[in-house]
Amino acid sequence: MSCQLLGSDEIMHHAEQTLGVRSGGTTADGMFTLEHAECQAACTEAPNVQVNYRHCHRMTTGAFDQLVDDLRHGRLDGEIPQHGTLGRVRQQIPADKAAGVVAPDATAAPVWLPAKEAAK
Repeated sequence: MSCQLLGSDEIMHHAEQTLGVRSGGTTADGMFTLEHAECQAACTEAPNVQVNYRHCHRMTTGAFDQLVDDLRHGRLDGEIPQHGTLGRVRQQIPADKAAGVVAPDATAAPVWLPAKEAAK
């Protein structure tokens, strides 16, 4: 709903005109396939466009034109994976931001064992 209220229909129409294909079609050069998606679960960043499983948030017609131009000229090769790459979801947490979780100490007896022995 958020995407629709914030202009997704306009962006889809613009994308169809820009790429020269309707939703479900592929450009003659095979570089772009345009598909309608019901929801990308990015309501606070609507409208959203997805390219090879990477999200582009708060899309406008101008931003779409820039995205297409950048993709055509390879300027997003480090950010957008090649076609055919499925999901590549990796959480990258810098060492200084980690929660400090450590492996449990498996050499000591569990805390509840001595308490059970003392209760006898």
